[in-house]
Amino acid sequence: MIEIRKYQESDAHDLWAIFYHTVRNVNLRDYSQAQVEAWAPDEFSSEIWQRKMNSLSPFVAEIGGKIVGYSDLQENGLIDHFFCHHEHQGQGVGRQLMEHVLRMGELQGITRFTLR
Repeated sequence: MIEIRKYQESDAHDLWAIFYHTVRNVNLRDYSQAQVEAWAPDEFSSEIWQRKMNSLSPFVAEIGGKIVGYSDLQENGLIDHFFCHHEHQGQGVGRQLMEHVLRMGELQGITRFTLR
């Protein structure tokens, strides 16, 4: 069962791993090696990533207590980060996460959503 919850600071490292491995394993299909290495570099600054996640305050998807995806929703309706663990794609994680994000946005009065 997929559960969606709010981000906690202790999630930051797991979210980095999902971001990194999704970019490196999935996005490589659509981008060059150089592009994915620039987007998700091997060097990892936990402080910078922690600040980024704190500012985004994403929603986190879990299966059995394991984080399998995350998404942010900004006040202007922009969804900048939307990532599902590469080993859990095609299992409904993204669908449930997006449904949750859209529902939360509607509750906040957001009428237009955009993705990057």
